[in-house]
Amino acid sequence: EPYGRYALWASAKYVDGGSCFLAWIPSEERLAIFSGNITSPGQEVWTSLDFRWEPAHPDLNYAAQITVSSLTRFTSICSVIGSGLIIGILLSKWSKKKKVLNTRDRLLLGMSSIDLVASIANAFDVNAFPADTYGIVGAMGNQATCNLQGFFIQLGFGVPLYNAMLCVYTLLIVRMKWTDKFIAVRIEPFMHVIVLGYTLTSATLGLVLDLYNSNGSFCWIEMYPHDCAFAGYVKCIRGENAGLYQWIFAGVVLISCFVIIITSMSIIYLFIRKNVQKMKERYGESS
Repeated sequence: EPYGRYALWASAKYVDGGSCFLAWIPSEERLAIFSGNITSPGQEVWTSLDFRWEPAHPDLNYAAQITVSSLTRFTSICSVIGSGLIIGILLSKWSKKKKVLNTRDRLLLGMSSIDLVASIANAFDVNAFPADTYGIVGAMGNQATCNLQGFFIQLGFGVPLYNAMLCVYTLLIVRMKWTDKFIAVRIEPFMHVIVLGYTLTSATLGLVLDLYNSNGSFCWIEMYPHDCAFAGYVKCIRGENAGLYQWIFAGVVLISCFVIIITSMSIIYLFIRKNVQKMKERYGESS
């Protein structure tokens, strides 16, 4: 019950017989720890005014945060429009011309569908953050909205994976001269299993392991509080070992996709260049 200037309080005793108490001071809106007891308080030894978690982007003021959020929403909306148009074109081709989509079209449809949902999630930006997130302008959600955004953003890593699969498909067509029918039956199912299996598994594990938290820009794999891994006095409540999971769920995949894309395109380029040289030698420069 209220006692003088203290609205709530709890006392404790030291092993050596001393005592202290923690109190909420409503007139100053702060917590404080005093030596002694509630009836005869001693020296103030700690106050909540001296302790506050740093925001994820302490150098960004109000105007800078609004600018960054606006740019993020703009690019996300552009991505939504682009992916939506690709999906519309492919579905129109399938419905109007009564044609079965080939492997390339199905891979493109999968990539665009994943990009669509990931871009929509990204467009919500900081609005998906829990409303009490310190230092973030526009946070108005809760942990459930943060989890949802993190899930779909992690699902978005299927986009570079599908991009890599498209490069592999082109390599098989151009260099290996495999038919689309053969690829559709023997290779394409494994491509979808790899992409969807990885993204759905990693996105779900992010929920199970409580990895999705605010990183200052969007909800994804992040420790909470964000500085808990570097401040010995702050315990991680969620997202423990977030840095490791970022490498496992994103870093390794992006590097692998980059290597696959560069390697595939290089092989195709060298193959076409070699054929062009042969044609020039056979038919002359005019060919």
